[in-house]
Amino acid sequence: MDSEDVVIAEVQEEDPYEDQGDDRHRRIPVGPIVAVVLVVIILAGLGLYIFSPPSVNGVLILAPQDVSHLDDQRYGIELEMHVSSGMRSYDGTGALDMIHDGKVVHSRNVKINEDSGSTVIDYRDFVMENGIYDIRFSLEGKTATTYYIAKMVPDNLNISVQYMTNTDTGDVSVMAVVSPEFTYPVDPEDPGRIVIGDSIFYYSWNYELETTLDPPVGEPIMTKQSMWDYHRNRTYTKIWLPIEGEYMGYYTFSAKLVNNLVKEGSPYHELESDPEELVEYLNKEPELGDISAPNRVRVNQELTLTLRAADPDENGGISYYAIDWDYESTIDDNEDTVSDIQMIEIPEGDSSTVRVTHIYQTTGTYTISITVADNGYVDDEEPPVENYRQFDTTLLSMSVTLL
Repeated sequence: MDSEDVVIAEVQEEDPYEDQGDDRHRRIPVGPIVAVVLVVIILAGLGLYIFSPPSVNGVLILAPQDVSHLDDQRYGIELEMHVSSGMRSYDGTGALDMIHDGKVVHSRNVKINEDSGSTVIDYRDFVMENGIYDIRFSLEGKTATTYYIAKMVPDNLNISVQYMTNTDTGDVSVMAVVSPEFTYPVDPEDPGRIVIGDSIFYYSWNYELETTLDPPVGEPIMTKQSMWDYHRNRTYTKIWLPIEGEYMGYYTFSAKLVNNLVKEGSPYHELESDPEELVEYLNKEPELGDISAPNRVRVNQELTLTLRAADPDENGGISYYAIDWDYESTIDDNEDTVSDIQMIEIPEGDSSTVRVTHIYQTTGTYTISITVADNGYVDDEEPPVENYRQFDTTLLSMSVTLL
C-alpha cells in the first residue's frame, strides 16, 4: 500500500458513563446551603427570644441617698435597683423591706422596667429612732441588701432658764432656752465612730415646737411654730424664748416637740420638755425717775430731794427708798465706809413720789446714792432670796459750800 494512501485512523475511547444519566460529576453551590442554615438559626433564636421568659440572674441595690425639697428641707431617701437579666431585659415587680432591730418597719413593691427601678421613701414611713435600718430587695428568688443610718431624731427636749443682758441698754431679760438633744448611732463599719447628724435637720420645718407660758394672772399664752420658723438657715439647736409678762410672780413654762420625720408610732414622735414644767419667779426691777435737787447747798442748810419711781409690774409696787448721803466717805485708817443711810418706807397703795431732807455740817463734794426697791412678792409667797426684790440705783453729786 502506497504510503500516501495510508489512512491513520484516530481511535476514540468511549465514555463508559455516557448516556447513563449519572450526574456525579456536577457540584452543588454552597451559598444557598449557608443561607438556609442561617435562616434556621435566626428563626430558632427569634423563637427562643419570643417564647422564652426573661430571667433574673442577680439584683443590685445602690446605697440610699437623702432627698430634699427645693429649699433643702430633707424629707426622705431614694433607692435605686438594677437587675442582671438573660437574653431579654426584665420587667416586673420586686419586694422592698426596711428592717430595724430585726422588725420590718416598712414594706412596698418596686416596679422594674428594662432592668432598673427606683423609689422614694419618706422618713416618716419607716424611721422609728436614730439607728441603722437594713434594706432588703427581693426579686425572683434573688436578694440584694444595703443599709441607711437615721440621725435626725431628737430623743430629749431640754429646757432651762438663762438671764441675758442687753449690751446696749443693760436690761436683763429672762429667757427660756429650748434645745432638742440627739443620741447618735454608732457607725456599723467603724464601731469606734459616732455618726453625727446633719445640722440641716436642726431647723427643719418638720419639727413643730409648741410652748406654753402660764402667767400668775390671766390665761396661758401658747405658741406653735416650726424650728424652721425660729432658725431658718442657722446651724444650732437652741432657741431662746423670752419669759415675760405684765405681772410679778410665778411663771410656768413648758414645751413640746412634734417630730414629723418619724412614724406616728415612734416613741419620739412627740417629746415633752425635760423638765416637764419650768417655774420661774419674775419681777421686773423698778425704775427711778427724775430727781429734783439743787446743784449745791450751804453747810447746815436743809437740802430737799424729790424722788420719783415706778414699778413696771402691773401688780407690783415701790417698797422703799434707801439714801446714802455720804456714799464715798471713809473714816480712820481702816477705810471703813461711813454708814449714813436713811430708809423711807412706802406703805402699800401710797404714792411713790416722796420728798426727803438732809443737812450737811461739813463742806465738800458728796456723792449721794439713791436706791429704790419694789415689793418683790405676791400673795405672801416668798420666792428665793435672790429674787425677793428688784432694785434700781443712781448716784447724785452734791457740792456743800460755806456760802
